[in-house]
Amino acid sequence: MVGYAASLPNESIVDVTGVLVKPEAEVKSCSIKLEMNLMKIYCVNISKANLPFQMKDASRRLEKGETEGLGDATHLLVEGEEEKVE
Repeated sequence: MVGYAASLPNESIVDVTGVLVKPEAEVKSCSIKLEMNLMKIYCVNISKANLPFQMKDASRRLEKGETEGLGDATHLLVEGEEEKVE
């Protein structure tokens, strides 16, 4: 199951079934202090491998003055909005 999940392209839509359990070691990286023991994973819609951009790229903060990779979209950035591409 891990190999199948890892082979799915980013941005694919999946349904998962599992059981929520309290982990032995405390989870500090999120607000929900539970883990899911995965039982089934079903790919509802597989994304194309070569999307024009990934959600993680579109939601990351830009460094001041950074426009590399934006191409013709640099005109969409206005003063004060350099931190995020939407």
